[in-house]
Amino acid sequence: MKSLRIRTHRATWLLLGLWLLTCALQAQTASPVAQAGGVLAATLAPVGLRWEVVRSERLPKDKGARTLARFVMTASPTQGLQAHGWSLYFNCVAGVDLDSAQGPFVLERLAGTLFRLRPTPAFAGLAPGQQVEWRFRHPDLMPNPDKAPQGPYLVMDSRPDVGLRINDYQVTPPQRPDQLDLAEGQALPGPGAGGFFERHAAADAVDPATLPLVFPPPRELQRAAGSLRWTRMPRIEAAAGLRRE
Repeated sequence: MKSLRIRTHRATWLLLGLWLLTCALQAQTASPVAQAGGVLAATLAPVGLRWEVVRSERLPKDKGARTLARFVMTASPTQGLQAHGWSLYFNCVAGVDLDSAQGPFVLERLAGTLFRLRPTPAFAGLAPGQQVEWRFRHPDLMPNPDKAPQGPYLVMDSRPDVGLRINDYQVTPPQRPDQLDLAEGQALPGPGAGGFFERHAAADAVDPATLPLVFPPPRELQRAAGSLRWTRMPRIEAAAGLRRE
Protein backbone atom coordinates (compact mmCIF):
# COMPACT_ATOMS: atom_id res chain seq x y z
CA MET A 1 0.00 0.00 0.00
CA LYS A 2 2.85 2.42 0.80
CA SER A 3 4.49 1.68 -2.56
CA LEU A 4 1.19 2.39 -4.33
CA ARG A 5 0.84 5.77 -2.59
CA ILE A 6 4.38 6.80 -3.57
CA ARG A 7 3.76 5.88 -7.20
CA THR A 8 0.46 7.80 -7.17
CA HIS A 9 2.17 10.89 -5.75
CA ARG A 10 4.91 10.65 -8.38
CA ALA A 11 2.32 10.39 -11.17
CA THR A 12 0.49 13.43 -9.81
CA TRP A 13 3.65 15.53 -9.72
CA LEU A 14 4.59 14.32 -13.20
CA LEU A 15 1.22 15.38 -14.63
CA LEU A 16 1.45 18.74 -12.85
CA GLY A 17 4.93 19.30 -14.28
CA LEU A 18 3.75 18.50 -17.82
CA TRP A 19 0.83 20.91 -17.44
CA LEU A 20 3.10 23.75 -16.26
CA LEU A 21 5.51 23.07 -19.16
CA THR A 22 2.63 23.22 -21.66
CA CYS A 23 1.44 26.54 -20.21
CA ALA A 24 4.95 27.98 -20.44
CA LEU A 25 5.33 26.95 -24.08
CA GLN A 26 1.95 28.45 -24.98
CA ALA A 27 2.91 31.71 -23.29
CA GLN A 28 6.13 31.87 -25.26
CA THR A 29 4.44 31.30 -28.63
CA ALA A 30 1.55 33.69 -28.09
CA SER A 31 1.59 37.30 -29.20
CA PRO A 32 2.69 39.74 -26.48
CA VAL A 33 -0.72 41.36 -26.75
CA ALA A 34 -2.41 37.98 -26.19
CA GLN A 35 -0.12 37.12 -23.25
CA ALA A 36 -1.05 40.23 -21.34
CA GLY A 37 -4.67 40.25 -22.38
CA GLY A 38 -4.03 43.56 -24.11
CA VAL A 39 -5.95 45.11 -26.95
CA LEU A 40 -5.20 47.14 -30.03
CA ALA A 41 -4.59 50.71 -28.94
CA ALA A 42 -6.42 53.71 -30.35
CA THR A 43 -3.03 55.03 -31.40
CA LEU A 44 -2.20 53.96 -34.95
CA ALA A 45 1.13 52.54 -36.05
CA PRO A 46 3.35 55.18 -37.72
CA VAL A 47 3.57 53.14 -40.92
CA GLY A 48 1.55 51.98 -43.89
CA LEU A 49 1.84 48.45 -45.28
CA ARG A 50 1.18 46.90 -48.69
CA TRP A 51 1.20 43.20 -49.66
CA GLU A 52 1.48 42.07 -53.25
CA VAL A 53 2.50 39.10 -55.36
CA VAL A 54 5.88 39.38 -57.07
CA ARG A 55 5.45 36.24 -59.19
CA SER A 56 4.11 32.69 -59.18
CA GLU A 57 6.69 29.92 -59.31
CA ARG A 58 6.17 26.39 -60.62
CA LEU A 59 8.35 23.79 -58.94
CA PRO A 60 10.16 21.17 -61.07
CA LYS A 61 8.99 17.59 -61.51
CA ASP A 62 5.33 18.39 -60.76
CA LYS A 63 6.06 19.26 -57.14
CA GLY A 64 3.43 21.98 -57.05
CA ALA A 65 3.76 25.74 -57.00
CA ARG A 66 4.57 28.59 -54.66
CA THR A 67 4.34 32.39 -54.62
CA LEU A 68 7.01 35.00 -54.09
CA ALA A 69 5.35 37.94 -52.32
CA ARG A 70 6.47 41.09 -50.58
CA PHE A 71 5.56 43.55 -47.87
CA VAL A 72 6.26 47.21 -48.63
CA MET A 73 6.31 49.27 -45.42
CA THR A 74 6.20 53.06 -45.64
CA ALA A 75 6.80 55.37 -42.70
CA SER A 76 4.30 58.18 -42.21
CA PRO A 77 5.23 61.63 -43.58
CA THR A 78 5.64 63.01 -40.07
CA GLN A 79 7.11 60.09 -38.10
CA GLY A 80 9.75 57.48 -38.82
CA LEU A 81 10.20 53.96 -37.46
CA GLN A 82 13.05 52.99 -35.17
CA ALA A 83 15.57 50.37 -36.26
CA HIS A 84 14.86 47.92 -33.44
CA GLY A 85 12.50 47.28 -30.56
CA TRP A 86 9.36 46.40 -32.52
CA SER A 87 7.64 43.42 -34.17
CA LEU A 88 5.02 43.06 -36.90
CA TYR A 89 2.27 40.49 -36.35
CA PHE A 90 -0.16 39.18 -38.96
CA ASN A 91 -2.36 36.19 -39.78
CA CYS A 92 -2.07 34.22 -43.01
CA VAL A 93 -4.21 31.14 -43.71
CA ALA A 94 -2.06 30.29 -46.75
CA GLY A 95 1.05 30.00 -44.59
CA VAL A 96 4.53 31.44 -45.01
CA ASP A 97 7.85 29.73 -45.80
CA LEU A 98 9.94 30.85 -42.84
CA ASP A 99 13.24 30.08 -44.57
CA SER A 100 12.46 32.26 -47.59
CA ALA A 101 12.97 35.67 -45.96
CA GLN A 102 14.75 38.16 -48.21
CA GLY A 103 15.65 41.35 -46.38
CA PRO A 104 16.78 42.60 -42.97
CA PHE A 105 14.22 40.66 -40.99
CA VAL A 106 13.33 37.22 -39.63
CA LEU A 107 9.99 35.43 -39.86
CA GLU A 108 8.54 33.26 -37.09
CA ARG A 109 5.41 31.16 -36.82
CA LEU A 110 3.93 31.56 -33.37
CA ALA A 111 0.73 29.51 -33.33
CA GLY A 112 -1.70 28.37 -36.01
CA THR A 113 -1.82 31.07 -38.70
CA LEU A 114 -0.20 33.79 -36.54
CA PHE A 115 3.22 34.99 -37.74
CA ARG A 116 5.74 37.53 -36.50
CA LEU A 117 8.25 39.60 -38.44
CA ARG A 118 11.19 41.10 -36.53
CA PRO A 119 13.99 43.36 -37.86
CA THR A 120 17.60 42.19 -37.75
CA PRO A 121 20.60 44.39 -36.84
CA ALA A 122 21.00 45.11 -40.57
CA PHE A 123 17.80 47.16 -40.56
CA ALA A 124 18.61 50.87 -40.17
CA GLY A 125 15.11 52.13 -39.46
CA LEU A 126 12.88 54.36 -41.57
CA ALA A 127 12.94 58.13 -41.89
CA PRO A 128 9.56 59.88 -42.38
CA GLY A 129 8.16 58.87 -45.77
CA GLN A 130 10.86 56.24 -46.41
CA GLN A 131 10.05 52.72 -47.64
CA VAL A 132 11.48 49.25 -47.09
CA GLU A 133 10.65 46.01 -48.90
CA TRP A 134 10.61 42.52 -47.41
CA ARG A 135 10.20 39.46 -49.65
CA PHE A 136 9.13 35.96 -48.67
CA ARG A 137 7.32 32.96 -50.14
CA HIS A 138 3.93 31.38 -49.61
CA PRO A 139 3.81 27.59 -50.16
CA ASP A 140 0.92 27.88 -52.62
CA LEU A 141 -0.42 30.02 -55.46
CA MET A 142 -2.10 33.24 -54.29
CA PRO A 143 -4.65 34.27 -56.97
CA ASN A 144 -7.23 35.40 -54.43
CA PRO A 145 -6.71 38.37 -52.07
CA ASP A 146 -8.51 36.54 -49.25
CA LYS A 147 -5.45 34.29 -48.88
CA ALA A 148 -3.17 37.28 -48.30
CA PRO A 149 -1.90 38.23 -44.81
CA GLN A 150 -4.64 39.81 -42.70
CA GLY A 151 -4.91 42.03 -39.63
CA PRO A 152 -1.31 43.33 -39.33
CA TYR A 153 -0.32 45.30 -36.26
CA LEU A 154 2.87 46.52 -34.58
CA VAL A 155 3.99 45.78 -31.02
CA MET A 156 6.76 47.83 -29.42
CA ASP A 157 9.11 46.02 -27.03
CA SER A 158 8.63 48.86 -24.54
CA ARG A 159 4.86 48.19 -24.44
CA PRO A 160 4.38 44.48 -25.15
CA ASP A 161 0.73 44.53 -24.02
CA VAL A 162 -0.36 47.12 -26.59
CA GLY A 163 -0.87 46.51 -30.31
CA LEU A 164 -0.67 49.42 -32.75
CA ARG A 165 -3.13 48.96 -35.59
CA ILE A 166 -1.88 49.57 -39.13
CA ASN A 167 -4.75 51.58 -40.55
CA ASP A 168 -3.23 51.98 -44.02
CA TYR A 169 -2.97 48.33 -45.05
CA GLN A 170 -3.45 47.46 -48.71
CA VAL A 171 -3.68 44.11 -50.47
CA THR A 172 -2.89 44.49 -54.17
CA PRO A 173 -4.73 41.83 -56.23
CA PRO A 174 -2.48 40.06 -58.76
CA GLN A 175 -3.08 41.11 -62.38
CA ARG A 176 -0.01 40.26 -64.44
CA PRO A 177 0.31 36.81 -66.10
CA ASP A 178 3.45 36.00 -64.09
CA GLN A 179 1.51 36.75 -60.90
CA LEU A 180 -1.41 34.50 -61.84
CA ASP A 181 0.54 31.59 -63.34
CA LEU A 182 -1.13 32.05 -66.75
CA ALA A 183 0.11 30.51 -69.96
CA GLU A 184 1.80 32.83 -72.45
CA GLY A 185 -0.82 34.69 -74.48
CA GLN A 186 -3.68 33.76 -72.15
CA ALA A 187 -5.95 36.72 -71.41
CA LEU A 188 -6.19 38.13 -67.92
CA PRO A 189 -9.44 37.13 -66.18
CA GLY A 190 -11.74 39.93 -65.16
CA PRO A 191 -12.74 40.61 -61.55
CA GLY A 192 -15.79 39.13 -59.85
CA ALA A 193 -17.80 36.01 -60.63
CA GLY A 194 -17.25 36.36 -64.38
CA GLY A 195 -13.50 36.30 -63.96
CA PHE A 196 -13.74 33.27 -61.70
CA PHE A 197 -15.78 31.49 -64.38
CA GLU A 198 -13.23 32.38 -67.06
CA ARG A 199 -10.35 30.99 -64.99
CA HIS A 200 -12.08 27.62 -64.70
CA ALA A 201 -13.94 27.45 -68.02
CA ALA A 202 -11.22 25.31 -69.60
CA ALA A 203 -11.30 22.71 -66.83
CA ASP A 204 -11.76 19.16 -68.11
CA ALA A 205 -15.04 17.46 -67.24
CA VAL A 206 -14.69 14.22 -65.31
CA ASP A 207 -16.00 11.11 -67.03
CA PRO A 208 -18.64 9.61 -64.67
CA ALA A 209 -17.48 6.12 -65.70
CA THR A 210 -14.13 6.78 -64.00
CA LEU A 211 -15.74 7.63 -60.66
CA PRO A 212 -16.34 4.96 -58.00
CA LEU A 213 -19.95 3.95 -57.35
CA VAL A 214 -19.41 4.44 -53.63
CA PHE A 215 -17.08 6.97 -52.07
CA PRO A 216 -14.90 6.36 -50.19
CA PRO A 217 -14.45 3.11 -52.15
CA PRO A 218 -15.05 -0.05 -50.09
CA ARG A 219 -12.55 -2.88 -49.95
CA GLU A 220 -14.66 -4.99 -52.33
CA LEU A 221 -17.52 -4.04 -54.65
CA GLN A 222 -19.46 -6.10 -57.20
CA ARG A 223 -21.94 -4.66 -59.69
CA ALA A 224 -25.10 -6.75 -60.18
CA ALA A 225 -28.46 -6.41 -61.89
CA GLY A 226 -31.44 -4.84 -60.19
CA SER A 227 -31.51 -2.32 -57.37
CA LEU A 228 -30.78 -2.32 -53.66
CA ARG A 229 -32.99 -0.66 -51.07
CA TRP A 230 -31.94 -0.38 -47.44
CA THR A 231 -34.62 -0.28 -44.77
CA ARG A 232 -32.05 0.40 -42.06
CA MET A 233 -28.49 1.60 -41.82
CA PRO A 234 -26.02 -1.07 -42.97
CA ARG A 235 -23.36 -2.46 -40.68
CA ILE A 236 -19.97 -0.98 -41.49
CA GLU A 237 -16.81 -2.71 -40.32
CA ALA A 238 -13.67 -0.61 -40.03
CA ALA A 239 -10.60 -0.16 -37.89
CA ALA A 240 -11.06 1.25 -34.40
CA GLY A 241 -9.33 4.47 -35.42
CA LEU A 242 -12.14 5.18 -37.93
CA ARG A 243 -14.93 4.69 -35.47
CA ARG A 244 -15.81 8.41 -35.41
CA GLU A 245 -15.55 8.90 -39.18
